[in-house]
Amino acid sequence: MARGLDNEEIAEELVISHGTVKNHVTSIYGKIGVRSRPKAIAWAREHGVGRTRADRP
Repeated sequence: MARGLDNEEIAEELVISHGTVKNHVTSIYGKIGVRSRPKAIAWAREHGVGRTRADRP
């Protein structure tokens, strides 16, 4: 999600069902205190989630 993937893309990459991704995304929203995907992505980027080593300063 931090890399901008939608649920279908995440499910395909992780070889899990779309429903499983949806459940995990909902859980993540609750844990980080957001209510939308854009806010979750912004939170992740602010906290360095989803960066590769090449992206880090």
